[in-house]
Amino acid sequence: MTTIDTGVAPRAAILSGAGFSRLVARIASAWTARAERRRTYRLLSALSAHELDDIGLTRAEVEAMR
Repeated sequence: MTTIDTGVAPRAAILSGAGFSRLVARIASAWTARAERRRTYRLLSALSAHELDDIGLTRAEVEAMR
């Protein structure tokens, strides 16, 4: 029987060891960034139009963060 090497590692090999650690780190980083965007959106949404104007933002720019 002959086997053919396609040069592609099996998925299990890709996600083992350091590869799995990097995947987990990327997921954690994305989760943290999402939480920060949501927190910023909530804080900015609570400001009045005058307060937003003072910091150079409009209500539409805050809504675009959603």
